[in-house]
Amino acid sequence: MTQLQVNQDILTWFLFGAVNVGAFSLVTWLVRHTFKHTIPRLAKSFQEELAETREAFSDALKTQRESFMAELRAEREAFDAQLDAQRQEFRAELQAERSVLGTKIDKLKESVDDVLKGKS
Repeated sequence: MTQLQVNQDILTWFLFGAVNVGAFSLVTWLVRHTFKHTIPRLAKSFQEELAETREAFSDALKTQRESFMAELRAEREAFDAQLDAQRQEFRAELQAERSVLGTKIDKLKESVDDVLKGKS
């Protein structure tokens, strides 16, 4: 082996070694950057998005709850109005029936009095 061949072998070994060290350094930097910067940044953005989503969902539920309560209140008021109308109608019917029955009872009393007067 000549001196030139040895120098070329050393140079080749050095270049491959440098490339290997460079590649290892790049991989190491990528791993370090991923664990130190990328993952924490992603976790933080996820937590912020989750908090925003949770707040939006809470607002949506509050709106639905208020809407539902308003609907129930309106239905309750309508039902109360319907019951009041039914009660008024029922009272009117009862009063009409009482007056009709009152006149029939009066006629019955008169008939019974006439029958009793006719026997005496």
